[in-house]
Parts: sequence; structure tokens; C-alpha cells
Amino acid sequence: MKKRSIFWGLVFVLLGVLIIVSGMGFVKGIGFWTIAFSVVFGATLLNGVYKLEMTQILFSIAFLCIVWDDVLGIQAITPWPVLFAALLGSIGFSLIFGKRKRKKYKEHYFKSHGGVHIHGNQNAGENTIEHDYGEEIQCEVKFGSIVKYVNSENLRSVDISVSFGSAAVYLDNAKVPSGEVIVNIGASFAGVELFIPKDWYVTNNMQTGFGGIDEKNRRSGANLVNVVLIGSTNFSGIEIVYV
Repeated sequence: MKKRSIFWGLVFVLLGVLIIVSGMGFVKGIGFWTIAFSVVFGATLLNGVYKLEMTQILFSIAFLCIVWDDVLGIQAITPWPVLFAALLGSIGFSLIFGKRKRKKYKEHYFKSHGGVHIHGNQNAGENTIEHDYGEEIQCEVKFGSIVKYVNSENLRSVDISVSFGSAAVYLDNAKVPSGEVIVNIGASFAGVELFIPKDWYVTNNMQTGFGGIDEKNRRSGANLVNVVLIGSTNFSGIEIVYV
């Protein structure tokens, strides 16, 4: 945490210096905001490379392309094409590498804690792992990724907010005595995976823009719990996985 604070502290100091330098006219031909955004997105790119966060890396590069599109002559692919490409790349890397890592983490926790989920957070490379026993679950991600295991005895609602990142939420160990759980998803340039038992079913009331919702592995016809999806997505993919 201290290293992270120092890193971003230096970024803000550098931005402060740029305000003075730009005001004194030492930087000609390049606007202050171009330099400022370059510093910020360059910093997020370096931070993403350090943490091996592919989502952060891809979107940092995309925003740098937007900032410098005039100089590079790439106006034809900015802003939406390059942002959509970053989204697809982020989802692709998450599908290729994310599931394998999540499975590994889940097996590790079950073995190390006698098959019982433990509440808490842990950084594990590119994923943050959280365990939650609450009735109303909150999950928020910006420029990163998270894996959340929900172990509630009386789950009522799940609120998932993801911007420029990815989230995997496991509900397969949760109990819903009421027979209905509300899942509110707000996703922008993101990928969301929701893992639910095979004897649950989904009622989709979401609004999607430039994205979609996919269901996988559904076999059981028991329909014991109704998962009501609400919210909206933009340039995002939602995947419901029955386990």
C-alpha cells in the first residue's frame, strides 16, 4: 500500500510541475491536457504492467491512442473502435487465463481452510479475492478484476458495478430462503461472470448496449431460486454459468 501511495503521489507531483511548466510557455505545440492525460494513462499503463493487469494495460493503451490520435494519424480508429478493441481483448484474456486462475484459487482456499470459505481480501496477481457472508452483496471494480465468493445464509441482493475491468461472482455456495435474489449489474467496458447453481433460473430484465448476455451449462429444470437481473451494460459481456 505504501509503494502504491508513493507511486501515485509522484504522478500528482509531476502533474503539478506540468501546470507550472505549461503556464510558463516552456512546452510549445502540445497542450497541457494532452501532456497531463499522457502522464496519467502512462502511469496506469506502467502500474498495469507491474501487476500484470491486462484490462488496465489495454485500456491505458487505448486512451493514450485517443490522446495522441492527431499526432499518430489514427483518428479513424478513435475513440470507439480502439476502446471496443480493448474491451474485447480484456474479455478474451479473462476467458483464456482468468478461469484457470480462479479455479486454482478456489481449490487453494478449500484445501487450506478445510473446505470452508473465509471472509477477507487477498491480492493474487491480477485478481482480488473476496469472501462475503452478507445478505446484500456489494461488488465494485474500476480498472481491475475481482473474484467474489458469496456464502450468505440469507442472500437478498447482489450489486455489481464494473468499469474497465472484470468480475467473477460465485453464488453457488449461497442460500436464498425467499426463493428470489435481485442481481443489479452496472457494467461499462467490462466482463462479468456470474456462477449460480443448476437448479436456479434467470429472469433477464437488463438493458444492454453493444454487448450481450450468455448462459452456459444449464441442465436442471428444478427452478428453485429466481435470479432477477436488472441494470444496464455498455460495451460489456455478461456470462451466466450454471455449476
